[in-house]
Amino acid sequence: MGKQLGRIRLLCHEELGLILAQLTDPGDRITFSQVCKEWFQLEALHRSSLRLLRHQFLRQVLPRFPNLLTFQTSEHITDPDLEFIAQTCPQLETIDLTTSGHKPFCLLGFGLVELANRCPKLSKVLLKRRRSITDHVIVSFIKFAPNLVHLDLGGCYSISDRALKAIGCCGSLRYLDLESCGFTDRGLGFLANGSCSKTLKTLILAWCKGITDVGVSRLQKMQCLEHLSLCNSSRHKITDIGGLEISAIKTLRTLNLAALAKLSNRTVAALAENCPNLEVLDVSECRLLTGAGIRAFRGHVCLETIVLHRLHQVHASDLEHLVLGCPALKSIFVHGEESLSEILPLMQERTRRFVRMDLVGFGEALVNSHSFIILLLLPSSPPSDLVGAVTGERKKKRKRRRRKRKKKKKRKKKKKKKKKKKRKKKKKKKKRKRRRRRRRRRRRRKRKKKKKKKKKKKKKKKKKKKKRKRKRKRKRKRKRKRKRRRRRKMRNRKMKRKKKKKNKNNRCVSQI
Repeated sequence: MGKQLGRIRLLCHEELGLILAQLTDPGDRITFSQVCKEWFQLEALHRSSLRLLRHQFLRQVLPRFPNLLTFQTSEHITDPDLEFIAQTCPQLETIDLTTSGHKPFCLLGFGLVELANRCPKLSKVLLKRRRSITDHVIVSFIKFAPNLVHLDLGGCYSISDRALKAIGCCGSLRYLDLESCGFTDRGLGFLANGSCSKTLKTLILAWCKGITDVGVSRLQKMQCLEHLSLCNSSRHKITDIGGLEISAIKTLRTLNLAALAKLSNRTVAALAENCPNLEVLDVSECRLLTGAGIRAFRGHVCLETIVLHRLHQVHASDLEHLVLGCPALKSIFVHGEESLSEILPLMQERTRRFVRMDLVGFGEALVNSHSFIILLLLPSSPPSDLVGAVTGERKKKRKRRRRKRKKKKKRKKKKKKKKKKKRKKKKKKKKRKRRRRRRRRRRRRKRKKKKKKKKKKKKKKKKKKKKRKRKRKRKRKRKRKRKRRRRRKMRNRKMKRKKKKKNKNNRCVSQI
């Protein structure tokens, strides 16, 4: 409990910590930390996550947060920096070093090993596009990370079969991203035969060019695999042989087979039969697929979304079969080669469900693209009520539009009134400013005049003083000259007298 000083009761650190735990908004936590120095330190001690935007401030900022659980930065970071993180944050659980790939390769990897050694709770590591990571680093890192659950090595081109051999021995791994890595079928064999095959749920093998049907067939040994991505990986090396082997994984829920050009209707039919839990399927750009393969999913209980981008042999009738046969289906992404005006009437006449169509994008590849159609499936209704439902929806849309127009008009009127008021206020402000400026100008002019008069008076006084001084100097000079003249005259007279005396004396002496 908190201490009591007079009538004021102080909260202890435990109570403040409970209050902090309820503050989820970062702005509220900042205001909490700005109350006093003690609260500032307390907020730092209870901080669990940190995102560093500039690596220069790492050694200044990090010692303030010793209890961090997650650390994230996309800046270039060195191995000594990772050692410093391991020293200051021993309770670290997740570290995200994902970068754009354009940063300099300054991370060699021995800092990661030190991090795994000093942080025993480390479970989630993201090293996406850190291209300087090698097999040797991953092997030594996994030895010191027994609790590793999530590992992202996407874009690390130098990862090969040796690293996968070490990863396969990790018995707690659930998520593994190996996008664009340089391993082969042998590496996939290490994963499938290792202890991670019993725990791994998500495996991403997109853009891996060294995979063939042999490696893909080994994945059926994975007992818990739910999410698998083979997008753009060895387009012409993976065929129906590998596809049939993938269909043997009955735990699959999402499967991405985009851009595998040699897959045909055999794989899709096998997936429909053998994967009862499949919810999301992407077979875009598999150009050997036809409507017969898509119709194989009729009667599938769990399928929710299917992506059929750039499949030119799939038509509206095939989509109709999907809509009728899949009760859980929510969306179909189709290439927009058949326009909305052609597909929409067909789907509304033949299906018992009401289908709404909109132009949207799907995923990163389809952003800002208006050539794709998503079919959003709504609850079922009998065919006789179909037209009524459509007309009812149209009426509702019209009413909404009218309401929107009225609201827009009201908003415009309010905006006009506000603008008028603002203009009036601005005019009044301008008038006030003008008056103030005029008054200031007048005051300045008066001040300038006064200053000029004072200056003139001072100048006159100075001139008079100078004149007086000159006169005094002249008088003094005249007096001095007069005195000098008098002195000279007196001297001359004395000299004359002396000469006369001498002459007289000389005469007297001569007579004698």
